[in-house]
Amino acid sequence: MGNAVKFTPRGGSVSLAVSEREVTDRHAVVCFEVADTGIGISEAFLPQLFEVFTQEGDGKTAQPGTGLGLAICKNIVAMMHGSLKVRSKKGEGSVFTAEVQLERAGEREDGLSSPAEKKTAPTEPLEKDAFKGRRALLAEDHPMNQEIAVHLLKKIGLQVDVAENGKIACDKYAVSPEGYYDVIILDIRMPVMDGLEAATVMRGSGREDSAAVPIIAMSADAFDEDISKSLESGFDAHLIKPVNPDLLYQTLARFFHRGEGKDPAES
Repeated sequence: MGNAVKFTPRGGSVSLAVSEREVTDRHAVVCFEVADTGIGISEAFLPQLFEVFTQEGDGKTAQPGTGLGLAICKNIVAMMHGSLKVRSKKGEGSVFTAEVQLERAGEREDGLSSPAEKKTAPTEPLEKDAFKGRRALLAEDHPMNQEIAVHLLKKIGLQVDVAENGKIACDKYAVSPEGYYDVIILDIRMPVMDGLEAATVMRGSGREDSAAVPIIAMSADAFDEDISKSLESGFDAHLIKPVNPDLLYQTLARFFHRGEGKDPAES
């Protein structure tokens, strides 16, 4: 989708179609088709399209890039037991078709709910004014994501201080009184200092509240290894973007109740 937008001039069109091709008891093959009316790809270049560090350009239509994106896409699709194909004609546009095998949401053989169910499972209603007067430190460099996160937090009564990167967040935390922040929320990917480094710095600051303050990651990185890195860096939780508001509020409630001496299992 990103390439389709990048290489389609103003006035053109980009479309995404998703369809289910095969279904078994445990898996479904899902097809994603991205079509555009952009600059297209020459027939001679198509065999090289998914190779690393390759990018077609004639000096007029070339866009900045590393030539890694499609190679990465190809590898990810292959790891998902799928395929990635392209049809294109110079000057007329391109159609990329990716088919991947996905695990079906639902009850697993071991009786545990699938990750998708966990995100949407019904939760206990939150106590009224549970967050009123609490303070949050939010580090998020993307203006729109920052605006959305601030809105979600203020909606439940939290006071929010904002930092544009991990370094600014660490500076704000360092000069704040002990226990000033009830929660710290860090984006993982930020300029100057990322969330992982910022969390490590805060945990190792030597402040009396450095071990107790809840630190929550918000990130588009959703693989198990990404979550493990967050936890190893000192985060208490890892929320995947786009963040589910209910899951965010339940996570906050769990840590706030813990700070009040309640059993986390009760929240």
